[in-house]
Amino acid sequence: MSKITKRLPEAELEIMQIVWDAEVTDDGITSNYIYDRFSQIRGWALPTLMTVLTRLVKKGYLSCVKKGRSNFYNAVITRKEYINYEANTVYANVFCSSMELLNNALIESGSVKKEEIVAAAKNL
Repeated sequence: MSKITKRLPEAELEIMQIVWDAEVTDDGITSNYIYDRFSQIRGWALPTLMTVLTRLVKKGYLSCVKKGRSNFYNAVITRKEYINYEANTVYANVFCSSMELLNNALIESGSVKKEEIVAAAKNL
């Protein structure tokens, strides 16, 4: 059963993307590392970022260990777990669990070609 119970707001997902993309050491990544990258996306002050990082820890997406004056963060939820959660949610709620509706929407939007869907289905 998934540890994920709710979709992440856009800013929290952007932070998680930074964490997932990071080359994590054994200790994790520092809040300063996240801030340096996140401040390029949004103009938040460090205290605001720290509040959101605390929220992600409480939600179970991140773990945090304080060493000296630095907080080190590690992802608890993997990118794959989150992608699977989002895909299942959209499939069930938006497409009413209809593969036909999903495929048609992808093809009509130009996101995916029909041939790509057929090829992907053959690889399952």
